[in-house]
Amino acid sequence: NNAFSRSYKEQNLPTAALIDIDKLEALNPEHKLDMLFYRPQEEGKNSDIVKLKLFHKAEPIHLSDVLPMLENFGLRVIDESPFKITCAEGALNWVMDFTMLHKASEKLEMETAQTLFQDAFAKVWNNTLEDDAFNRLILGAGMTGRKVTILRAYAKYMRQTGSSFSRDYIAN
Repeated sequence: NNAFSRSYKEQNLPTAALIDIDKLEALNPEHKLDMLFYRPQEEGKNSDIVKLKLFHKAEPIHLSDVLPMLENFGLRVIDESPFKITCAEGALNWVMDFTMLHKASEKLEMETAQTLFQDAFAKVWNNTLEDDAFNRLILGAGMTGRKVTILRAYAKYMRQTGSSFSRDYIAN
């Protein structure tokens, strides 16, 4: 009960806290980051509001590290709340709660979008997927990170063959 701050308790329902506890308990030295990308039930299917909770072991995630990644996915962060969670052993974990806008989110089938986004974000975080404007296609077009990598490779090839279009222009 003392693990969660007053601000966390004020902003999260008990059912959300149970999900957060499961995510926090799954963290370990090999698995330092977990996440949950979702549309809040109170927003409805036609809303352009989506949320992301990042769960991180030991040290906080800095906003300046995450914000450019989220923008490259086509998300506009409108609110962010960090919460420090104290475990029974005294270890610290962090929950970063982002509220974001996604222009095409009413077209998102959230279950598919959740899988695509969480997989791609984890790969960007671990530097196995590039972090650029091509990542907008993951949510905007429902593409996997692998398919986006192929398009990114085509864009690089076009530049090498003399195309005058920049990578950002091609991504757009």
